Parts: sequence; C-alpha cells; structure tokens
Amino acid sequence: MEERAREKSLPRFNLRPFLVLAVGLICGIYLSYRASVGIRPADALVFALFLLLLAPPFAWRRVLAVAALFTVAAGLGAGLFSLACSNFTSGAREGEYTVTGTAQTVSVYNGYCVATLSGLSFDGTSQGGSMRATLPSENVRPGDVVTFSANVSRNLLPSAGGRASDLASDLRYTASPAACEVTGKSGNLFLRANAALYDVLFAEMDRDCAGIAYALLTGNSAGIDGGLLDETRTGGIAHVFAVSGLHIGILYGAVMLCLRPLLRRWSFVPALCLAAGYCALCAFTVSSVRALIMCAVAGVMRFRGAKYDLLSSLSFAAVLTLLLSPAKLLSVSFQLSYGAVAGLSLFSGSFSRGLKKLHIGRIFFPARLADALASSAAVQIFTFPLMMEAFGYFSVWGTLLNLVVIPALPVLFLPLIVCGFLSALFPAAAPVLLALPEGLL
Repeated sequence: MEERAREKSLPRFNLRPFLVLAVGLICGIYLSYRASVGIRPADALVFALFLLLLAPPFAWRRVLAVAALFTVAAGLGAGLFSLACSNFTSGAREGEYTVTGTAQTVSVYNGYCVATLSGLSFDGTSQGGSMRATLPSENVRPGDVVTFSANVSRNLLPSAGGRASDLASDLRYTASPAACEVTGKSGNLFLRANAALYDVLFAEMDRDCAGIAYALLTGNSAGIDGGLLDETRTGGIAHVFAVSGLHIGILYGAVMLCLRPLLRRWSFVPALCLAAGYCALCAFTVSSVRALIMCAVAGVMRFRGAKYDLLSSLSFAAVLTLLLSPAKLLSVSFQLSYGAVAGLSLFSGSFSRGLKKLHIGRIFFPARLADALASSAAVQIFTFPLMMEAFGYFSVWGTLLNLVVIPALPVLFLPLIVCGFLSALFPAAAPVLLALPEGLL
C-alpha cells in the first residue's frame, strides 16, 4: 500500500513513445557508425539524450518500460544501419560501362554540370543507389534521361575512408564522362517542373537574381555568385537558400489561411498536398520531408481538436525518416534541421519567459522581441556544436541577422513561388510576372 501511494505521488510521466523510439534509433545508428570508424570518448554523450528522459524520479515500472523500448529501438537502428551499409556496397564493381540514368538534381557551372542520377542501368542491367556525374554540358536539366560511356568508380564506406554524406545520400557511384547525350525525358512531372522553372528564371531574369530565385525555390544554390554565397554563410543566413521547414511552413500556412474561410477545418488537406508536391519538386530534401511530416501531424491534430506537441511531432518525423533511411542521420542537413527544432521545442518557451521578466524600472522587455531572441538562442544550443563540427566556424551575426531575414522571407518567397510557377506555365507572360520578384530581389 505504501509503495502504491508513493508511486501515485510521483510526477506523471508522459511516455512519449515516439520520443523514446527516436532517441533509441539515433543512439543505435550513431554508435554503430562510430564503431565502424572509431569510438571517441565524447561519443558517450549521445546517451545523455536518453538519460534526460529518466532524470525525474519516475516509478520503476515506467523506467523499465522506457528502458526496454529504448533498447529495442537502439538494436533496430544498429541493424538497419548495418543493412544500409551492406546495400551501399552491393551492385556493380568499378569499370567501364555504358550508363543510363535520370537526373534528379543538376548544378550548372561554366561549361559543365554536376548531376545526381538515379534509376541507373549499367550496360542494360539495373543498379541500385545513385551516381554523382560530372557531365560536359550545360544543357542537362532535372528529369532528363542521360546516357554516356565512362569509367565508373565506387564510393567507399566511411569506415574505408569514404564520405559519410555519400552513404547518407546512397551515392554509390561517381563518373566523369568525356561526352554525354540526353536520350529522353522522365515521366516525373515534378522533375520536369523543376527544369521548366530553371529555364524560365534564367531566361527572363538577371543572372544573379535568377540564381538567388532558383536557390530560394529549389534549394539548389549552384547559380548564386560564390562571393555572395560565402557572405551569407558567414552571416549565418545561408539556410534561406536551402528548402527547409521554414519554406514548407510558409507555403503550408499561406494555403491554409487562404482556404480556411471556404474549407474550414478541412483546409489542411489541400495545403498538405501542395506542400508534398513542393517537396517532390525539390527532390525530397531531409528538412522539407521533416517539415511535411510535422505539418501533417499538426493538421490531423487540429482536425481532431487534439493538442499539438512539437517534440512528439518531431520525434514521429525522425522515426519515420530513420526507419526508411537510417543513414540519413549522418547528413549535416538532418542534424541541423532536427537539432534546430529540438532546441526550439525544449528551450524556447523557458528562454522567452525569462526574457519577459527582465525590466528596467517599469519598462519590461518587449514580448515579440523576447520570443524572437529566445527562439534564435534555443536553436543555437544544438546547431552551434554541429556547425563547429561540420564546418569549423559559427556566425556571431546569425542571431541578429535572422531577426530581419526570417520575418522578411515570406514577403519574398510567396510572390516568387506564385510568379515563378505561373511563368513556367505561361512563358510568354514571364517578363511581366517576374518583374515583381526581380524587383524585390
């Protein structure tokens, strides 16, 4: 009786099974990866995420339940990562092949382009994974079916000296042919729309403006002047050129706002469909998929009249992503995207309440400024060490510049996406349609 009374007096614990599953998968995948490349003493800090779940004095049965779920998820993550590594090393060996593949993303440079090809076949035999191909042409676009003969090399696993980003993207092959030929078009309408968007922007806008516009819309920043891109990275605002949760959220929220008077609580359905199509246009980047899943959860929760939990929604998105592609954990985009939202969900509320209590005499800290600063500071808790680890630098100006850039982004992004896609549909009207976004840029 005394033990039961003591358990009832303990704080209620929201099990949040998806949070425990997500942390378990992350720990299992990460430690499996570190075991292959070399364990570091700092890797023990990964388990701190799990220990945070057990910090308060929970009832022992709940602790055992969380520990069991975490252990199963960690084992599953390690097994899935091992399978991903095995798949990465499968397929054709290095050698001379006639290669056919469909361009998913294309970065055009002066005299050549770098394309990511999927749907590969070598000498007529289908192959899994994708290829990074440096092609001697500026005319290849997303959705083009490309054929060439070249010596194909295999990308290595990180444990063998390869890049973790190649494993995360399942980029198994590399080739640099002397010549290539576009032999067809993909039936994927989203890839073809991406190509049409590129052509109309660079045909009708100033080249610098076109490069920025294409980067804002698709996340492909290869067309931006190198000096400008370096400056945005130094300023900590280069994320505006990567299709992220911010872009998906702006699009989703704008469509919801426009359709709510007509469709009421059903307005999230067309908004979600449009956001999914936009993700497909941008080749399903990690951050866009994360935002899409979270928007879907938010829409369903509001439709049902249930409370929306940001941390549980983020955990659900992480579980889906890592179950389908465990190696995505190794990509910097995954770490920054999920780390930023984790910081927001865990710390922004506390930071904001603390700032709002600051005052000079009877003048209190402005509420909106407190929310903005708190959000920015909360994001940095996770992104700061990740930026230092991945890039070796961190922008001290990022917090202040983002206070201006993030509120201004919808003003530029929404007219750009509307005018850009209307221009792709009606090229004759493109000079008029693109005048507004070009002026804003």
